[in-house]
Amino acid sequence: MKKQKGFTLIELLIVIAIIGIIAAIAIPNLLNALDRSRQKRSQADLRTWGSALGTYLVDWNFYPFDPTGPDAPIGPGVFLYDEFQADKYLESAPYQDGWNNVFRYTGGTDMISAWGYTICSLGKGNISETGGPPKFRCFQCDIRLRNGQFFMRPEGPQTDNIIGCVPTAPCI
Repeated sequence: MKKQKGFTLIELLIVIAIIGIIAAIAIPNLLNALDRSRQKRSQADLRTWGSALGTYLVDWNFYPFDPTGPDAPIGPGVFLYDEFQADKYLESAPYQDGWNNVFRYTGGTDMISAWGYTICSLGKGNISETGGPPKFRCFQCDIRLRNGQFFMRPEGPQTDNIIGCVPTAPCI
């Protein structure tokens, strides 16, 4: 009688089950790590904008006007982006957050009201909200920088749970 080489059906099913269990554990952790890295990139880009706006303030004694009203998008051909690259405040201006949503800018509409600014990333949900906590554990929440300081930012382990992120009003 010939000795057969190979795996039995039971052995193959056990290996497939083990691979499935490992995948079930690893994939959610990988997705969470990707969202965390997007959050960190968004925060770093907001800090870059904060530095550029601080330099602008030193040069002009006020922050850029916001002619389009609250929640103005930042991007190529749109308010702030082209001006800041032309004036060399930013070498390459980031205009999208980690989830590819454009940053939003709110500032004064004239020299008298240009006392400060808010720049925000709308987070994973791409919904602007107010009333959320200053520190949150949700990828859906906005990340906001006001006059060089984060006043809404992530802290601790993050989830997709939207408790505490209340979508009610524009980024102001």
